[in-house]
Amino acid sequence: MADGASREDSAGWTRAVCIDCGKPFPRRSDYEQRCMICYKESKDYKLLVGDLCFEWAQRTLSGAEAQLVDVKRQLDVSNRKLSATKKKLSAKQGQTGLSPVFLKKLIMLSHPDHHDGSRVATEVTQQLLSLRSKTK
Repeated sequence: MADGASREDSAGWTRAVCIDCGKPFPRRSDYEQRCMICYKESKDYKLLVGDLCFEWAQRTLSGAEAQLVDVKRQLDVSNRKLSATKKKLSAKQGQTGLSPVFLKKLIMLSHPDHHDGSRVATEVTQQLLSLRSKTK
């Protein structure tokens, strides 16, 4: 770089928020309170193309951070819904020890129509139907 700085020199910079515009900026020293753009505007310095590139990157980063916050909020809501659904499913399975899908398969297998109207098949199917109604 022209002034002798290298990319590695930015490794120690920290993230700060500008007191004027509220956007994030890389802080080189603790005394820096304004981003490069707001600092130059406060001194009536001319903004260069590099400054405009910085402002674009700053605006893009700020938007990405806002989207990340929104996605995290949506994820939290989804996780709470998933947890509630799992609890409901566990409660239903806990009543019979059988999942609703497995219970349906048992009913289909034991149905009297598949066993020539057998009395035992009828009793078993009735019991399974009773269990199914309790899990709903």
